[in-house]
Amino acid sequence: LYLMNGERFSGKATTLTKIAVGFQRSAHIISLEMNDTLFYRKLQDLNTSPTTSLTLDFDSYEITSIEKSIRTVAKGGTKLFIIDSLMKIRHDELKTGSRMEQLNDIASRLYRLKNTLDISIILIVQSKKDSEGILSTKGAGDVDYEADIILQMETTDDLQRSIRCTKNRASNIMRTAELSITSNSESKKESEWQ
Repeated sequence: LYLMNGERFSGKATTLTKIAVGFQRSAHIISLEMNDTLFYRKLQDLNTSPTTSLTLDFDSYEITSIEKSIRTVAKGGTKLFIIDSLMKIRHDELKTGSRMEQLNDIASRLYRLKNTLDISIILIVQSKKDSEGILSTKGAGDVDYEADIILQMETTDDLQRSIRCTKNRASNIMRTAELSITSNSESKKESEWQ
């Protein structure tokens, strides 16, 4: 399970949409933040169009229906799933539980699902800066513990984005990728640290 953290409007969904469109295999996006009209407008703004290998779901909001959607699409061979975003997922089975309990259970269920189906799930999570300027997952409790990899997207100015790996369960090598986004081009710079 991957978490893509970042503050509001930092470009998390845009970056992951670009990855999904360019993915060599099929990818499936479950968009809880945008309806189909807004999503297709985003694709136009990115000067791209959905490929036949990209499938979209704008209707699954409850964790059980999301699991069903992922299972159905995975049967066709899809290996990459992107969910935008954790905070919008409903948990009707735990209506009496706190929102934090619901979010923890949602993350646990997605973690088990990705292991069962041998797929990759990237879950977009909004974060906020605390009083010391440190980014933390916004109201998501222990969701970080379920993640194999946590990617933190930070905005340095209007054109600069930095993606930093803050957790990698499989390795102690972390990577930071800095993205410079302009209206016509995108350049990347990568550094490694331990």
